[in-house]
Amino acid sequence: ETPEFISYKLGRLEEELDKIVEKETYETALFIMYDYVQSKKFRLAFLRADRFDEHAAARRICTFWDRKLKLFGAASAFKE
Repeated sequence: ETPEFISYKLGRLEEELDKIVEKETYETALFIMYDYVQSKKFRLAFLRADRFDEHAAARRICTFWDRKLKLFGAASAFKE
């Protein structure tokens, strides 16, 4: 993983997230916890989990927030 590769993939991940229409919970998390949701560490975890497939990682991020909200409720879902 070179810094250039990581920067490229993070940029592509952002593009893929922009393409997703149904991402209400993700957008809520982004509004409440912007620094955490936008952090390189957070996003890289999803890219690595999907072997740097930015499309799959974007979907996984949205699914993560949906499931976290469903499991923990709004009061706890949006905490680090």
